[in-house]
Amino acid sequence: AGVPYMDSRYAFLEMRAFESIVKQYPANLPVFCGHYHTARTILRGNMQVFITPSCFLQIGYSSIEFAVDHYQPAYRVIEFFDGEIRTWVKYLI
Repeated sequence: AGVPYMDSRYAFLEMRAFESIVKQYPANLPVFCGHYHTARTILRGNMQVFITPSCFLQIGYSSIEFAVDHYQPAYRVIEFFDGEIRTWVKYLI
């Protein structure tokens, strides 16, 4: 997902198997996952992956070693309207 600390320790190990399943679906297939200690949106193949941050702390995008970026808890809002998906991350102050 482009965050060195998380990718080197907590990578999704079944990505090839998962991609073989989802490649049969149309482009822009929304995939929601988390928590990842940072918010990310990634386009990969026919998937639009929305990674949800943590409810406790967030780490820096470029951190190779564990480093807290901030302690703002967050969650993802997902709304469905007439075949459209709207999503955003809400940080609590």
